[in-house]
Order: sequence, then C-alpha cells, then structure tokens
Amino acid sequence: MTEFNASRFEWETSLVDSLAHSIDSVVEPMVAGMWIRSVLEDNACEDRPILGDRVHWDWKAFALDGRLMTEESQSFLVGKDALPMVFHEAAMASCFSDSFHVWSPSVAAFGPTGIPGEIPPFAPLRFEVRQTRPLAEDQWLVDVQEGKTDESASLMAWLEEAEVPGLKEVEPGHVWVQIHEEDFPLQEGETVALVGESGSGKSVTALSILQLLPYPMACHPSGSIVFKGEELIGANAGELQRVRGNRVSMIFQEPMTSLNPLHSIEKQIGETLIIHKGLSGNALRDRVLQLLDLVGINNATQRMSAY
Repeated sequence: MTEFNASRFEWETSLVDSLAHSIDSVVEPMVAGMWIRSVLEDNACEDRPILGDRVHWDWKAFALDGRLMTEESQSFLVGKDALPMVFHEAAMASCFSDSFHVWSPSVAAFGPTGIPGEIPPFAPLRFEVRQTRPLAEDQWLVDVQEGKTDESASLMAWLEEAEVPGLKEVEPGHVWVQIHEEDFPLQEGETVALVGESGSGKSVTALSILQLLPYPMACHPSGSIVFKGEELIGANAGELQRVRGNRVSMIFQEPMTSLNPLHSIEKQIGETLIIHKGLSGNALRDRVLQLLDLVGINNATQRMSAY
C-alpha cells in the first residue's frame, strides 16, 4: 500500500507553487497547496457554485512536464460526490460558466494511489477545466432569467403534480419543506437502519440529530429530537458541543471531504479526545493507538503519523 508522507507533500507543494507562478503570474491560492487561474476577470463572475450545486466539467489532467495523463467529461455535486478535493474546491472557486487551470499536489488530486493505468502514485498535476451547468439545469435558469418561466410558479406546479406527501409551505410561494411524521426510538444496544432511494432524506435525518445542517437555511418547523432526555433541536452551541463526538458520533460518507489531508491521523483522532476527554501527552497518544488497534488497523504506530 502506497502511503503519504509530510516530506513528500512539502516537496510537491514547493514544485507546484514555483511552476504555477512561472507559467502564469496571476494565480490564486486554494487549500492544500493548490493554485487556480481563471480566464475570467473577477468582476465578470456573477454566480459561483456552492455546496450541493451540480456542475459539469470537461477536464484534462497533465503531468507537470506537459504530458496528457487523462481526460473526462462528467457532472458532479459540489462537496457531495466522492471525488478528489481539487474538484470540489476548484468548482466553488470558479464561476458556473468558466474555464480555468489548476495546479495541484497529489494529495488534493488523486492521492498517493493515483489512477491505475492512467495516473501514477504521487503525481502532482495541472488541470485544464471548462465548467458549466448541466444542460437541463442551465436551460431552466435561462428561462427564469429571461422571464419565460416564473420560478415559484414552476416549483409549485411541480410539487402539486408530484403529490409530495407531508408538504408544508414555510414561506408563501417560495419555500416548501417535506415533513416526515415518523418516530423511530432507539434504545441502548439497538440498531435502526434507514433505507431509501437517493435523495429520500437518510443523510439529512442523520445530520439533523447533531444539528449539522446548513442553518438557518435548513429548519425544523416541527418535531423533536431527544437524546437521553435532552432536546437537541434548538440546543445552544455549548450543549451541542458536549454531545457531538462524545455521546453521539457520526461516520461521514465521504472521507475526501470529511477528513483533512493536511493533518495526521493521530491529530484528527486526538482532537475529539482532547475536547471531550481532556487527554494530552502520552495518555492521548496511547488512547489513539488503542483505538486504531481496536478497529484492526495494521502497523497502527506507523499509521498514526500518516496523512
């Protein structure tokens, strides 16, 4: 198994930094040592994708010596789909209709494993990208902007035709939410599985328990979430901090967007133990090592310093 290491990352970051600036003096920094250069001027960008938006990419990936490594055309949900960090960060840093170049260390591109047969391990890359809205979404937006379609009326008509159950109008003519009047009590030692098609609300339900939705855009107009007698809906930040990661934990779907590739495994596991258990020093390190052993991680001591 190919592993990532800090010295390799520092070398790649330095290489990417110098090459990006030597090719194009007007580049903008992003996280994880990435650089981006758009063909549009800053004031020409009126609409950027946000978390959960769908974008379409026509992209090519080049080695830093200019060799074409691979190319593809694909649509994805920003910050949601299981793709390398460079896709999500570059999408949000650019306009919906944009062309840009991105220089990226391997950790933010395809990691220490690369893509078998196409991109070798530890391959820093330069991407050439054309970003647009998917065609169906783009045409709908154009119709709204040109006044051919009334956005609220279209949405209302669709909801009525779809006969969505449990629908509640939160803001008249503008915002509707679907209310699921369901109770699923969970006792100690029990397991409850939520099963449903994509988009049915499984993840939203789980995120609601720990109040991890994008509030205030998200809301809970009714209902209750009670943990050991404590009401979590409406709980203040301090109360939620004592519960999150301590009494209730969540394993997120996408490690590429949930874990930070710039911090070691030891640091990311240890953070929760510092906050909730007050551990430090050798006691902290011993507990992290114990947790890695408990889940069957091979060579746990060496893995602690990996990224």
